Amino acid sequence: MPRSPTTLDLLFTRARWTQAEGRAAIDALDTSGLTLAAFAARHSIQAQRLFAWRRKFAAEPAALTRAVPPAFVEFPRQREPRPIAATRYELVLAEGASLRVEGPVDATTVRALLALLREAHAC
Repeated sequence: MPRSPTTLDLLFTRARWTQAEGRAAIDALDTSGLTLAAFAARHSIQAQRLFAWRRKFAAEPAALTRAVPPAFVEFPRQREPRPIAATRYELVLAEGASLRVEGPVDATTVRALLALLREAHAC
């Protein structure tokens, strides 16, 4: 069953294209997912014409062909970190072993260090 002609098909039957029409054809080719030859065959146009338009647009600076306005993204300001007060801990076990810790330490880390200290002292 033949497919109905699209706007691009009507464009492709013209002998001359404007630059905007050439850009539309190359954009349609890029979004189609087809190879250039398959796209040309599907739309009954010469592949050489698409090669020529692609080459023309590749030679132009990208900033001029598709100008994208710069985007501004605001990031929330990070709070200043609080200065950490120097803290020192010294734990002395009944067996005489001691553990000195300097700086911020959580309870889990202290428990693990004490367990290691007890194992080392038991040997």
